[in-house]
Amino acid sequence: MSRCAPPAGSDAPEVEVLIIGRGEAAERLKKRLNCAAGALGLRLTLEHLRDDVRAAELGARRGPLVLLNGIPIADGAEPVETIQARLHLAHEGEES
Repeated sequence: MSRCAPPAGSDAPEVEVLIIGRGEAAERLKKRLNCAAGALGLRLTLEHLRDDVRAAELGARRGPLVLLNGIPIADGAEPVETIQARLHLAHEGEES
C-alpha cells in the first residue's frame, strides 16, 4: 500500500466534496481523495451519497462520482495524481 500525505490541520483551507456511489470502489475513492487533499495542504470535508443510480444519472461511467461545486472531478478509481491535479485546479478556481 502506498503512503500519502497526512491530513491538513484545522487551519488549512477547507474543500467540500460530494461522492456519489457505494461499495468498495467508493471507499477506495475516499482514500484517494484524502491523499490528494493532504498533498495540496487542503482539509477535505466529504459528504457521501450512497446511490449508484444517481451517480449514473449525473454522468458516472466508471464508478463512483466526485463533485466539487457540482462539477465532476473524479469518475471511478482514478490515480491520486489525477484527482490531485483536478482538485488543485478546482480549488484555484474557487479562490478567484
